[in-house]
Amino acid sequence: MSKDYQQIAQPSDYYEKIIGLKKADAMQASAFFSLPDSCFVKRSVVAAILNISNNTLYLMEKNGGGPNFSKFGGRAVRYAKGDVVKWINEQKS
Repeated sequence: MSKDYQQIAQPSDYYEKIIGLKKADAMQASAFFSLPDSCFVKRSVVAAILNISNNTLYLMEKNGGGPNFSKFGGRAVRYAKGDVVKWINEQKS
């Protein structure tokens, strides 16, 4: 086991040290996987999980790619955690 893995105490440390996310995004990403599948999260959290920019995720939404999303109040885009995890798993195959 590498030394980096041995020093990780919390999931946010994993996202920050191994994946290379900024600390704020790492905190959001670590909380994401403990949420129930039916919980909705903001675009910025999903972008952090996917390690892409908010703008890239927006373009994916606009062009019909990426995880399924819902609009609340006509403008607010939110993603169900279960849909994001499903989409990630589909990309692996």
